[in-house]
Amino acid sequence: MAKNIVSEKQQAILHSAQALFTELGYDGASFEKISSNAGVAFGLIRHYYKNKNNLYVLALADSMHALHEYIVGKTADAASGLDALLDGVRAYIELASSDDKRGKLVTSAEPGKLTNDDERQRIVAEFDASIVSLFSNFIVRGVEDRSIRAIDPRQSALVVLGLLHGLAQVSALAESAISPNAILEFIASSMGASDKS
Repeated sequence: MAKNIVSEKQQAILHSAQALFTELGYDGASFEKISSNAGVAFGLIRHYYKNKNNLYVLALADSMHALHEYIVGKTADAASGLDALLDGVRAYIELASSDDKRGKLVTSAEPGKLTNDDERQRIVAEFDASIVSLFSNFIVRGVEDRSIRAIDPRQSALVVLGLLHGLAQVSALAESAISPNAILEFIASSMGASDKS
């Protein structure tokens, strides 16, 4: 996902949009609310972004890029493939549950809204593919260093991403959310090598 050089006002609009799309949902976040929250003139939003959908897509893409980079940074020093996978999952959960609106926007992206727009679907598919690729690479590394038993890397990475998507959905619906540690323990026990010798 390419990063463009943007002005301070564009960045303020983007951050405001990320916060309000997360807090109010797509339908609740209007250009008026976004411009007021960003402290910029309403017309400036129209100047930079042709419509609300375009702004949402760009806010979502920026959020997904930030989450991807956060995961890459958190896994750089992992000692094994399993450690990298667990660090990557932990990083995904950390950013998604932090006060950082970018992580929350990614995990709270409204599925009903995503199915109605080809550009949104493309961006979500690209992000999911990038995370699956990262996780697959961690699993391949783990199989090679024997921290992960011999399993299909891509299918296993898809399962892990599915767990993370499910965690976000269950956490939004349930009063008692699934513990992130339960997800990490499940992954470690189901994928970890039983004999590392």
